[in-house]
Amino acid sequence: MYREQTGQPRALSYEQLPSLMPAQGNSDPSTWRPDSGAWPPRTYQPHFDITTQFPLATKNAVLLHPRRKHVADPLASKVGGKPAWPVGEEWPNCDNHQKPFVLVIQLTQNDVPELPFPMNLDLFQLLWCPDDHVATLYGPLVITRWRSSTSLGSLLKSIPWIDEKFEAEYPEQVPNECAVYPERITESDPTPENIDEISAWINENAKEDLDALRVLPGYREDAYSLFAEGPGTKVGGFPSWVQDPWEPSCECGRDMQYLLTVSSDDVGDGFSGYRWAPSDVRRDETGLRIPDSIEGSGLCLGDAGRVYVFICTHCESLPISSIFQCS
Repeated sequence: MYREQTGQPRALSYEQLPSLMPAQGNSDPSTWRPDSGAWPPRTYQPHFDITTQFPLATKNAVLLHPRRKHVADPLASKVGGKPAWPVGEEWPNCDNHQKPFVLVIQLTQNDVPELPFPMNLDLFQLLWCPDDHVATLYGPLVITRWRSSTSLGSLLKSIPWIDEKFEAEYPEQVPNECAVYPERITESDPTPENIDEISAWINENAKEDLDALRVLPGYREDAYSLFAEGPGTKVGGFPSWVQDPWEPSCECGRDMQYLLTVSSDDVGDGFSGYRWAPSDVRRDETGLRIPDSIEGSGLCLGDAGRVYVFICTHCESLPISSIFQCS
C-alpha cells in the first residue's frame, strides 16, 4: 500500500507540528568542543536562549546528518541508495528526459514522526529526476511516496535503468547511500526586523558561545544569522534560503507548508559552519569547518544549492511543490 501524494491526513495538522515537536538537547554546551569527533553528529547548543530576550517566532527542525554507509535494512531511514519498492509497482521515469527517478530520502515514522504521515502509513520516500527542469528553476524534479511498511510485499532487488554508468552521468545529483542520524533543534525566525539589535545583544552577552565556536571578530557583527536557522538537509523548521524566499500556493488556493530541504552541504556553509558544523567535522585553526573531513551525500546542486520542498496537507492527495536555489 502506498500513497503517491495522496491519503487522508492525520487529525494532527502539519501546522501544529512545530509547537509539538520535541526539541531535544543537542549537546551539553559545557562539554561540547568543535572538532571533538563526538558521535553521533551533533551541533552546538548555545548557553543563551535568545527568545527569552526578544519575541521571536521559533520552530523545531530535524537535521538528518547523512553519513556515507551501506544501509542493509531496505525499510530503514536513509539518504540515497535503494528504497523499499514493491515488485509489482512500476519504477517512475521522467517524461521530459526519459530517465529514471532516483531515491534521495527515505524516512520512517519511528525515526522522524515530525513528518505529516497520513493515517496508517509509516514510510516516506522522496525521489527526483536529476536533470534540470524549468518548473523548479533548473533543479531536479521531485516526487514523493507515502507507504505502509507492512503492506509492501516483495521488494525490487535492483532498480531498473540505474547503474554505474547512470550514476557516473550525474555524479553530484545522485546522492551516496547514507545512514541518517536525526538531531532535533530549535530554530528562530531568520529575518526579524531588529536583527542588528539582536546581534549586538549576542556580542555583548554571549561571548562565551562565540569564543567556544572560535568565531572570528569580523563575523560577529552578524551574529544572529549564525544562530537562527540550520542550513543542512533537514525536515521542518525555517527554510534557510540561498536567494529570496518563495511561498508556493496549492491549486486548492491555500498556501503550502514548508516540508524539508535537501542541501548540497550538511556541515554548514562558510559563515554558518561555525554554528552548524557538527561534532564529527574537523575544523581549521580559525574554527572554520573542513567540508571534506566527512563523507556524506556527495550532492552538489549547481553552485552548492538547495532544493526546498513544500506540501499541502489540506488536500487529500498531499500535493508537493519544490524549488531549487543556488548562489
